[in-house]
Amino acid sequence: MTKTAHKSIQLTCLILATAAISRADVAHFGLTQITLLENARLTAYCDDSSATPCDVDFLFVHISGRVLKQATLTIQPGSSGFVDLAAAQSGIAGPVLIEPCWKVTRGAALASLEVFDVLTLRTRILINWGDRSVPRTGDVDFGMAGITPFDTARLSAFCPNEASIPGAGPMACDVTFRFHDAAGRVIKEARTTLQPGTSGFAELRWPEIGAAARRVEIEPCWTVAGGLAVGTFALIDNFTGLTLVQAYPAILQSGAE
Repeated sequence: MTKTAHKSIQLTCLILATAAISRADVAHFGLTQITLLENARLTAYCDDSSATPCDVDFLFVHISGRVLKQATLTIQPGSSGFVDLAAAQSGIAGPVLIEPCWKVTRGAALASLEVFDVLTLRTRILINWGDRSVPRTGDVDFGMAGITPFDTARLSAFCPNEASIPGAGPMACDVTFRFHDAAGRVIKEARTTLQPGTSGFAELRWPEIGAAARRVEIEPCWTVAGGLAVGTFALIDNFTGLTLVQAYPAILQSGAE
């Protein structure tokens, strides 16, 4: 089932055209889930070759578009800074779906998203911001992923609150989520229209696969027919709600002709 939110994030952004982030661009990490046992951390490293300190805005947004936390840090060249969001700070019971993003307003910086255990402080997920996380349209593939009876596969999409076409207003994203088996057969398909600034997802549970094996490889993908969206794929533990794996779309590699 696809969950769609209906509020807009009050942000003004520019579409990211390359892997490099430029001034005043907002870079998105896509929809991410944290539980009450986890902490999400947005980090930034100010490049040591930067001629000036880096001013970086950090933002955590709920799936509904509500801003949960935001902060601006000034980071000296060659050093780092971070902003944390604990699930308990959100005021939401149970797992919290967030869309972390960041913006460099001065200098040049690198960013990552970490999710770590609040008791042991061990990092479980580390995602570096890169070009696979830019908003895109058309057919988007994530590569093969294994699922067991203890997992739930989740395809997510975030529709940025920014103009898809220069000079035009933000566009809604018409997204179709699909899960294929290793032979290319469609196991499940779901369609949703996301308003700008909101996120949505579709999930595949083990009984829907109808497999007798202990592990099955699936190929998740989605198609964006309108607007531009940021996509993520995750595997969720059925018992704890913890995110075991989170990934961006795969890149197609071509052989020599």
